[in-house]
This record gives sequence, C-alpha cells and structure tokens, in this order.
Amino acid sequence: MRFAVIGAGGMGGALGGRLAANGEDVAFVVRGRQLAALRRDGLTVRYGDDELRLPRPVASDDPAQVGAVDAVLLCVKMYDLAEAVRAMAPLLGDGTRVLTLQNGIEAPRIAAEAVGADRVLAGVAWFAGRILAPGVVEIAGGMRGRPWVELGGMRDGDGGRGAALARRLDAAGISCRVVADVDTLLWQKFCLISATSSAAALTRLPIGAVRRDPDSRWLIEQAVQETVAVARAHGVALAGDVAEQVIALIDSMPAAARPSQLSDLEAGKPLELDWLSGAVCRLGAQAGIATPYHRTVCAALKPYAGGEIIARPGSPVTLLLI
Repeated sequence: MRFAVIGAGGMGGALGGRLAANGEDVAFVVRGRQLAALRRDGLTVRYGDDELRLPRPVASDDPAQVGAVDAVLLCVKMYDLAEAVRAMAPLLGDGTRVLTLQNGIEAPRIAAEAVGADRVLAGVAWFAGRILAPGVVEIAGGMRGRPWVELGGMRDGDGGRGAALARRLDAAGISCRVVADVDTLLWQKFCLISATSSAAALTRLPIGAVRRDPDSRWLIEQAVQETVAVARAHGVALAGDVAEQVIALIDSMPAAARPSQLSDLEAGKPLELDWLSGAVCRLGAQAGIATPYHRTVCAALKPYAGGEIIARPGSPVTLLLI
C-alpha cells in the first residue's frame, strides 16, 4: 500500500515511521521545523529500548507532489484538521481511505464532510506519542508491549474497508483491530481523554499526582460522569459500567503520564480545548445535559487556548464549582 501521513509529530511520526521501516511506501506531508529536520537528519522513532531511524524519509509540504495514495493517515491536531482535509484532495484516488486519529469525537465527521463518509475510517490510538526534538519522536504506552490502534468504518458494515490497513499496521508493530461499532469506541476513548486532559491541565500535574489526592481525583470522576451522561443522551450504546471501566484505565496509566493538553499548555502551544471539554459542553447543551465541570474547565483554560500565554509548570488554576 501507498501511504500519506499528514503530520509527522508524535502520532504521525510513530505510525509513519513504523510503516516505512517495514517496507511500506510512505510519504509525510509536513511543514516547518519538522519538515526541515526530516530532510536534514531523517526520522527517529523511539519506543522503550527500541529505536528505528529512517535516514531519508519522503517528506513534502505539498500534497500535489505526493499524488494519489491508498491510505491517508490524518495525524494533525484538531485545530489544524480543517485545513488538512481541505489540502488533501491531490492525495485521493478512487479507492483512497482516510483514517482519522485525533483526540475527541468530531474528526471523523469533519473529514467526512470534506471527502465523503464512504472514504473515512475513524481510529483510536491507545498510546501516546510526542516530539522529543525536531525529527525525533517517542512512543509511550500501548498494550502487550506494542502500540495499539482500533479503527472502523463510519457506516454499519464499513469496518471491512479497514482490514487491509489494519493488517499493514499490525505487521509494522502497531497492534490494530477493526471494530464494528466505531461510534461507541470513539466515545469510550473520549470519556477517558476528556477527563485526563482537563484534570491534568487544571492542576498542572501528571496523572499520577492528580488521581492520588481524593480532591483532585474527584475532578477525574466528575469529568467522566459528565461525558458519559452526554454520550447516553445522544444515544451512544455505552456499557452500564463504562465509567468504572474508564476510571480503571486511568488508574492503570503510568503515574508520570502527562496528557498532551498539559504539555501544550506548559509549552505555550495552542490547546485542543474546544474539541475536548468544549465538545462535551456543546453536545451537552444540545441534549439538555448540564456539564458544570467541563464548562469550568473551558472558562479556566480559555485564556491559554490560543497559545499566546505560557502556563509555567507548578502554577495551578484555582477551580471553583458552584
């Protein structure tokens, strides 16, 4: 298969690097410092004690130079997604599939509005990726010693369309499973990420410190409960004990885990706030579900969302819920 990976950050660099190292035809669509680093130094992907290096990855800031591919992996942040889907027309052939891997639940819909729902596969990554330096990315977490991805089609019966992509990812060391009910999958992950991203950013603490104290642990529990309530109000078939399952997953995360929203906040980068807690608030309002915790998160973090203000480590936001 021929792949285009849009974005070569933690997620795109990890997936694209693994695929390319396994002999797949991969082109990175990337810009700025990361593009310069890939052209100058190549791409390095680290996972535990394992390190792979691609000395000369194919990389361009122009999708037209790449041309039509079999699969597009959309690996940009949510605030860059609309621009990315508008720019990817030259990558689309008759059978091209587009895999979304963003935080939140809205990326598949945004991609489908641009390219059609029949092309879109919605994915969830159960691992973290981060840029250590331009051209160097690190994978953390995963299951059974490997990074883990689940994906499915946006329409009933479409999951089979992702089978070939799943096989290629699995062969490259990215465990991959195709699911029938991708909507439920997206919301399960959203219940987790909307809680960890918000609680860690509010307290300026890694997840272990947040969950250890009963008061800050309440932030996690309240976040999960609100997101579950919103999902059910929108007809999502979550399990009866989904909140307990999600909190158990959060309890299993490494204590030092730092959700990407916390890292972005401390680095003065834009936040995905509007697509995390913001999405919970919007969808809650549509369904008549109160979301006071997530609304407070949006109010507290909104001044930082554009990336103009740097929140230094150790400077927590005071949280007031009335």
